[in-house]
Amino acid sequence: MEVKGIVTKSIAEYVKANYPQQYVEWENLLPVESISILDHRLALNLWHDSEIGVEKPTEALAHLFFAGDIQKAAWLSGRYSAEKAFNGVFRKFLLILSPILFINKAHRLWGTFYRPSKTSIEKITDTHIKMQIQGMTRQSELIEYRIGGWTERVFELANSKNVKIRIAKSFAIGDEFTEFDIQWD
Repeated sequence: MEVKGIVTKSIAEYVKANYPQQYVEWENLLPVESISILDHRLALNLWHDSEIGVEKPTEALAHLFFAGDIQKAAWLSGRYSAEKAFNGVFRKFLLILSPILFINKAHRLWGTFYRPSKTSIEKITDTHIKMQIQGMTRQSELIEYRIGGWTERVFELANSKNVKIRIAKSFAIGDEFTEFDIQWD
C-alpha cells in the first residue's frame, strides 16, 4: 500500500506544533527513507510505501509521546491533519455543507492519499453514516485510526456535535474491508 508524502509531512508538522523541543529526537527515530520524504519537497506529492510514509513516523510519535499507544498517536495526528487541511476558506466550505453532503464528496479523497483504496457510503441518515474502505493491500490498524481521527475532526469542524466514530469492521484484523460507523447530533 502507498501513501502520498504530504501525509508524512502532516505527521512531522504535528510533532513540530505540539512537541517542538523534541522534534529532532522524533526525527532521529525515523528511517532514512522517511527523512528523505520530509527533506525533499517533490517527495510530498509522490507515492511512498505506507510503512515508511505513515507507520514508522507514527510509531516514533507513539513511542516518544504516548507511551507506545499507537491508536492515540494515529488518531491525534489524523485530527491535526484535518485541522490543517480545512483552514481559512476551506473551513467556511465545511460550515456551508451539511456533514452528509460533505461526506458524499469527501469519501473520494482517500484515493488521493492512500492507494489502492476505494471508499463507499453504505448507510446515510441525518445523523449516521457507514463508510467502507475497500481494496487496501496492507493490514494496518494505525492507518485506520488515522483516518478515524481525520474524519472525527472534519465532522467537528462542520459543527457536528457529539461525534462518535467506531471502526465496526477492520481489514487490519482480518475483515474483508474497513467500515467506519459515524454518528453525531
